[in-house]
Amino acid sequence: MFDLDRWQEIWVTITRNKTRSFLTGFGVFWGILMLVILLGSGNGINYGRTQHVDGFATNSAFFFANRTGEAYKGYKKDVGGPCVTVTWLPSGPV
Repeated sequence: MFDLDRWQEIWVTITRNKTRSFLTGFGVFWGILMLVILLGSGNGINYGRTQHVDGFATNSAFFFANRTGEAYKGYKKDVGGPCVTVTWLPSGPV
């Protein structure tokens, strides 16, 4: 595995093709650098997003009324649904 002849052959190839060796090394360096930058910025964006919404409406529910895409239970297609009354429960102990 660590044969001296093999290492000599590698060294001769590197010294003989200096431009190719430099470009290969630079390409590996550039790829690792871009990987580190992209992973770091992705983690930073994820952390910032979670910090931005942390504690926002932890006990809330949001409802969005849209038009129907299909006829359903007597309602025609592309019509809004019935008005829904929301009853809020008291926040005291149950």
